This record gives sequence, C-alpha cells and structure tokens, in this order.
Amino acid sequence: MKIFFIYFILYYFGFSSDYIVINNSTIQFTGSHVFHDWIGVSSKLESKVSCNEKNTNCSFKFSIPWESFNSGNDNRDNNMLYYVNAFDYPNIIMKFENIDLKKLNENGNLITGILNINGINESLSIPLEYKINNKKFKIYSSFNISLEKFNIERPSLLLIPIENLIFINVNITGNLKNAES
Repeated sequence: MKIFFIYFILYYFGFSSDYIVINNSTIQFTGSHVFHDWIGVSSKLESKVSCNEKNTNCSFKFSIPWESFNSGNDNRDNNMLYYVNAFDYPNIIMKFENIDLKKLNENGNLITGILNINGINESLSIPLEYKINNKKFKIYSSFNISLEKFNIERPSLLLIPIENLIFINVNITGNLKNAES
C-alpha cells in the first residue's frame, strides 16, 4: 500500500525538477551614490523547480549567496555583507509558486513571487522576457528593489548615503528536457 501511495503522489503531483535545467546564470545589481555607481555580479544561482506531471504548472525557488557577489572591490563587498545582514541571512531567496507556464504570456510577462532579503518577505512582480528554441531557453529580467523595504541601512560615503533603489538584472539560460511539442 505504501508503494502505491508514493507512486500516486509522484505521478499526480509530478517530480519533474529535471524538466527545467539551468546551465548558466548571471545576476547583477547596480547601486548608486552621488560620486559613482558600482556593479556586483554573481553566477551562483541555485534553483529548485517542481512541476506537475505535464510540466504546465511549476514552482520555482531561487537562492543566491550574498558572498558570491563580486563588485571588483573586496572592501566594498565586505561592507555590503555587513549592511545586508548576510551573516544572519546568507542568501537572497526568490520563490514563485504555481506558475502556469502556458498562461505566462497572458499576464503581460509579469511574474509575481516572494523575495526574501534580510529575513523579510516582500511580494514582488517582475517583468520577464524569455525565448524558447529547440528545447533551450533564455530568461531576462530587470527590476529594482528598495533597501528600505528590507530594513537595510544605507551605507554612506562622505556622510552621503547610497541611493535607496538597487537595480537588478537577471540572465538565465538552460534546457527543457522531455518537453511537449
């Protein structure tokens, strides 16, 4: 009976994390100060994908370690870890639940999820551009976040704090396995 029950759960709810495979990712943030802008980059996107049996409805969880961001300035990167409270909350986590992949275009390519930074969850709708060709996909998104919404104190340079908005660019490439035509 237990084997039947496990089979039923796997069959009904799907176990298709192999359906979507991420090959490459680049997450970039841009911060601004009156004296200069800077960019931090990470390619350490970790993902967990679960889809229903037909791979039409999926949930995604993305995680990025704070320490993986590199701005080219070790002092600035270490300072960032302090201000974003990375020692208590080492990852940025973004979750998208029950996304109907066939209806994504109907939503104006906006996808809504929960972004967790500094232990604070915020609902966030982000624009999503994607291309699928021969079972390969590319995903692009650009959006901004407010440091204040995540209770992040803005560091200062010469007594002037950095801007509140941080601009985010995401590029992800991968493959679809066993995709329906």
